[in-house]
Amino acid sequence: MNVLFNREGDAKASTELKELLSFIDIDLNYKKIKSDVLSATREVIDLIGKEIYDIAFTDYNSKTDDKTDLVYYMRYPIAINAYRLYAPNNDIAHTSNGRKMRQTDNEKQAFEWMIDRDNEMLERKYYRALDDLLHYLEDTEEIAETWKESDAYKKLQESIFKTTDEFDVHFTIGSRLLLMKLQPGIKECLKNEIKVRVGANVLETLLTGEIGSAQEELYYEVKQACASYAMAWAMPRLSLQLFPQGILQSYVGDRATTQAKQVAPGNYLSYAKDYFDKDFKKALANIEVILQASEPVDEADFGDDTFFGNNFIST
Repeated sequence: MNVLFNREGDAKASTELKELLSFIDIDLNYKKIKSDVLSATREVIDLIGKEIYDIAFTDYNSKTDDKTDLVYYMRYPIAINAYRLYAPNNDIAHTSNGRKMRQTDNEKQAFEWMIDRDNEMLERKYYRALDDLLHYLEDTEEIAETWKESDAYKKLQESIFKTTDEFDVHFTIGSRLLLMKLQPGIKECLKNEIKVRVGANVLETLLTGEIGSAQEELYYEVKQACASYAMAWAMPRLSLQLFPQGILQSYVGDRATTQAKQVAPGNYLSYAKDYFDKDFKKALANIEVILQASEPVDEADFGDDTFFGNNFIST
C-alpha cells in the first residue's frame, strides 16, 4: 500500500511523524508504527475513497514540498490514528518473562485515569481531523469536483440530510463525519417509520427536497423524526467521542484531580437515548396529525328525501 510518510525512507518518515504529532518523542522509530500507519491509511481510504487518496499520494510523491494542504489534511488524521493504535502496546514492555511496566529513574508510570483521558482526547482529535479533511475536500475548488464524484459524497446526497447545517436545525452535531456515521440510522427510520406513513411517492419527493409550500410542515417533521431516531440509534452503537461533549456530560471524579473525568456510566447512555426516543415519537405524532388533516373528507350522501335543520337531520 502507498503511504504518505516514507518517500525518503523510514528515517525521514520518523521526522515527518514528529512534525505532525509534536507531543511524541523524537526517538519514536517509524518502523515500530508502520503497521499501524497502514491500518490508519486504510480507514481514511474507506472514508473518502481511493481516487481522492491517490491524488494526495501523487502530490506527496512528486513534489519536493510535501506540505501541500491536501497532503497535510490527509496525513494528519492518519498519524493520529496510527499513534492511537500503537500507544497501548507500547505502554508496557513485552518480555520473555511476560509483560512488565516500563519505568526509568526520571519517569513515572502514568495513572490509569491519565491514560484514559489521553486516549479520549486522541480519539476526539482524530475525529476532528477527519472532519477537517472532509471540509477541505468540499470547500477547495481544485479537489471539490473530484470529491463530489466519489461514492462517499454521492451516498450523502441521497440522504434527507445532505449537509451538516440541515441536520443542525434539528439537533446540533457540527460534524460532517458524524452525519456520515448516522446515515444507517436515518435510512432505517425512513424505511421502517416514515415510508409506511407517508407512502413511497411522498417520501421520494421529500428526499429530493423539491417540495411545495403545502409540504413544508410535513418535511420539517419528517426530518425531525429522522434526526431524533438516528441519534437514539447511534447512542449504543457509535463511540461517545464522536458526539458533541454536551450530549453526555463528563463529571468530576471523587479521586485524583479536578481534571480527572470519569467515563459516563451506562445508564447515562440510556437517559440520552430515551430523550431522543421521546422527541422521535413526538415528531411521529405530529406527522400523523398533518397527514390526517390533509386527507380529503367525502361529503355524505343522505339521499333526496333528507331534511336539514339547525339541530337535526330527518328523512
